[in-house]
Amino acid sequence: MSIASILAKLSLSAIGAVAMVATIASASQAGTLTIGAKRDTTIYQNNNNSNGTGVGIFVGNNGSNATRRSLIYFDIASNLPTGASITDVQLTLFLGQVSGSSGNPGSGDQTPRNISLFRASNSWGEGTSGPVPPSGTIGGTGEGFAPNPGDATWSDRFYDPVNPVLWGTPGGDFAANKSATTTVSQNINAGYTWVSTAAMVADVQGWLDNPSENFGWLLLHSWHLPIWCDRSKYFLQLMLIAYHPSKTKFSFGNCIICIYLPT
Repeated sequence: MSIASILAKLSLSAIGAVAMVATIASASQAGTLTIGAKRDTTIYQNNNNSNGTGVGIFVGNNGSNATRRSLIYFDIASNLPTGASITDVQLTLFLGQVSGSSGNPGSGDQTPRNISLFRASNSWGEGTSGPVPPSGTIGGTGEGFAPNPGDATWSDRFYDPVNPVLWGTPGGDFAANKSATTTVSQNINAGYTWVSTAAMVADVQGWLDNPSENFGWLLLHSWHLPIWCDRSKYFLQLMLIAYHPSKTKFSFGNCIICIYLPT
């Protein structure tokens, strides 16, 4: 993964260390932590493909009104101290493409779309489906790729040609209530943030306290409308978490925020 300060100019070729950044936000040992996604994938309604190794994830409907949803997982328990109290959570993704644009800024779907996070309620896999040879661009990956064993698809949590593990409901198993929504416009390479909500905080706190119940978030277009609204995002995402080790009240303070960029 690559890392750069949020104050730096966005670059798609920045190279750096893998990472997690922690800063102290107050004298009482409260802290902030920025971590990248451990795995992510896209599931496709129209062809049951997947995209485990692609450089982007897709959310919304394409020009043929075929739905795409994305899954994203953060390893919370390995990065936060046991017993920490989560006080603030933010998720930021960077827009790589809009439907019909072929990656060209200013073209394609120009209508801002609401994209929502829902807590996934079942485990899923990120296999090895993706472009061969590997590609550093999003273009040409919007239809996904034939799944390999272990990939999540529209019908399967873990694809297997003989014994697949199915979703309870095709399209993914997730909570009835959304955790957050943000509006994603057409500004290519811009970062879009799902600001902290009580539901996001509860999700991450639950994943810390009960790691076996951490299945990440599912992203979907809020209204499932049959419209041209596909939004693809770079797959190296960040989550900013504010926490206090002693479970006492903490007021979120200033911190250094870092962003992960595609290599």
